[in-house]
Amino acid sequence: MSGALSVVLVDHTSTVSGAEVSLLDLIKALAGEHRVTLAAPEGPLAEAARARGATVHTIAAVEGSLRLDPRHTPASIIAIVRAALDLRRIARQTGADVIHANSFRAGLIASLAWRLGAPRPLVHIRDCLPDSRSTRATQAVLSRSARRILANSEFTAGCFHGTRGGAAVQVVHNPVDLDRFDPDAIDRDKARAELGLSPGETALIVLGQITPWKGQDTAIEATRILRDRGLDVRLLIAGTVKFRRPLTRYDNDAYLRELHQTIRDNHLDDAVTFTGQTDDPGLLFRAADCALVPSWAEPWGRVVVEAMAVRTPVIATNVGGTTELIQHGENGLLAPPREPELWANAIQEVTGQPELRGRIVEAATHTARRFHPANHARDLVHIYRAVATPAAGS
Repeated sequence: MSGALSVVLVDHTSTVSGAEVSLLDLIKALAGEHRVTLAAPEGPLAEAARARGATVHTIAAVEGSLRLDPRHTPASIIAIVRAALDLRRIARQTGADVIHANSFRAGLIASLAWRLGAPRPLVHIRDCLPDSRSTRATQAVLSRSARRILANSEFTAGCFHGTRGGAAVQVVHNPVDLDRFDPDAIDRDKARAELGLSPGETALIVLGQITPWKGQDTAIEATRILRDRGLDVRLLIAGTVKFRRPLTRYDNDAYLRELHQTIRDNHLDDAVTFTGQTDDPGLLFRAADCALVPSWAEPWGRVVVEAMAVRTPVIATNVGGTTELIQHGENGLLAPPREPELWANAIQEVTGQPELRGRIVEAATHTARRFHPANHARDLVHIYRAVATPAAGS
């Protein structure tokens, strides 16, 4: 199939998190050449998609957990059915060539819509869900229903266990809008001044939602160790609690309270700053001397590429998708999760050795360029054309 495609992108939520940032970068890259429709609940994601050139059609929100629960699962099933009916209508109205679901829940919506007559979907998985009966059931449904499963990393792909003869799994790394992370467009001294950082202070940054698996507690403990060693270190924690729904995997509000208690107990009030949600992550990364990604198991690592792009060295966890982005000692450093002493050592290594820092930053800049949205969109359009051909069937 040649010419412009009618692409319907599906998301289950109105909240903008990492998966939705990737979706918005894709919309921006596709909108000039193809007819792009977002099917999602009304809210911040829909507003941002319109600003990037997509037409938005509203579907019912599916915010419930994938975990089975007699109190909440029936409501989630009803929401999926409603959203699937909405999506079938949207597919017919737009003459959709391709339906591309952006998450597990969006995949369930699109899978049911296919059973109801919509095109067979592509399903993008961006998380490694804990092994459970509900996870296995969800993966089986998607494997049988999807035209193809797209994974944001080899790590995520390895967590997906489909059915025999089910959809093929293909890795397509996320895009990063490098125009937003141009180091020459961000004044580092001004950025540091805006954050209240003194010239001699070593600034560390952890950017991501506040939740245990992101490892903010490891960064705080590493900061305490460095302060005990006599270093003038400030840790910036950027992000907020995003998920508070019933059956959310972690009690994220309780975790945030624990972080604040740890700071008080260790007299780190002047060493740790919570910046809240940011619309300008590039400024924070540019101001920092080192970016930390201490997650237990990061599915991919968007913030790794963002920090690389603005020439800030990165230390990331040595498990998960970050290992597909960083070659230890070449374009960044890797450290094991939940080992703050080792993280403190790595921070001292990269911030205390200018030659190592310069070599890492130079290599990382080249790494970041691989993830330009134009490259991501080109790869996806190739897939779209393959699955939209009549031979692909339904």
